[in-house]
Amino acid sequence: MFERLESFSEKLNQVCKFLVTVAMSVLLVIMTVAVILRYGFSFTLSWSDALARYMLVWSTFLGAAVAVKTDQHINLTIIQDAFPEKIRNVIKLIAYFAFLFLGIFFFNAGIEVVNLVLPQKSSAMPISMGWPYGAIMVSYGIIIVQLFIKIILFIRENFSNKRISS
Repeated sequence: MFERLESFSEKLNQVCKFLVTVAMSVLLVIMTVAVILRYGFSFTLSWSDALARYMLVWSTFLGAAVAVKTDQHINLTIIQDAFPEKIRNVIKLIAYFAFLFLGIFFFNAGIEVVNLVLPQKSSAMPISMGWPYGAIMVSYGIIIVQLFIKIILFIRENFSNKRISS
């Protein structure tokens, strides 16, 4: 069961990395084309800035989900490092739970925001504003799943007699 959780977590992370790569690639191509057209041909794409902005938002939020999986978010460990390993593990677990509850809060807020802006249309593109704001809801949903799996595996590895075999 634990191996399946880890496998699912890794596959979810790979999907997020792929989507971040796609979003950043679209951002790069759109902005390059927009700059060339604007300065080379005095022609402006009315939708390019909005699409680039939306791709940046999606890549940022999905990148945050990738950072959760790989423990790459900023954290202060000066106090944690002063304690023995068992207490450090308890502090780390508390931090995971705090982050999980914060993720649940932002996920719920994301749902409310998407419901609020769903009827609104983008001024530059023919899409609902639910799409760009959906990045909050989707990424925090992924963060919640990743943290839940991380907590289960962390408890199994550090607080039980059975250790996960690597």
